[in-house]
Parts: sequence; C-alpha cells; structure tokens
Amino acid sequence: MLNDNGVTASAGLAPTDEALSQDSKYLYVINSGDDTLGAYAVNAQTGSLTMIGKVGDLHPTSAGLAAR
Repeated sequence: MLNDNGVTASAGLAPTDEALSQDSKYLYVINSGDDTLGAYAVNAQTGSLTMIGKVGDLHPTSAGLAAR
C-alpha cells in the first residue's frame, strides 16, 4: 500500500483482510496483530492511499471485513 509520495502507507500490525467500498473511494484494513481497523481514502487518479482513521479494541477473533 502506497501513499501519494510512493511511500508505504502504515497498515497496522499484521493486516489480515481488506475491503474496498462499493464506490471505490475507501479501503478498510483489519489488523489482527494490534486488533485495529484502518480506514484509507483512495485517490481516484493514482490509486494511492491516505489514512483517514484508525480504531482499536476490536475483538481479538475478528477475522474478516465486508464494506458497502
């Protein structure tokens, strides 16, 4: 995953699943290593990612994502 500068975007510890929103504007990543969910805006022109948020305290057995 790359940001606008071509640098690897932070994805959290041990990303295990990703889901792209139906409009392809957002990517969500579940990180089983630190029990977090990362949210990224997707640049429509380049496909690069900008982190827009991260939430923690997910249940440790969270295993997958479904985005709408």
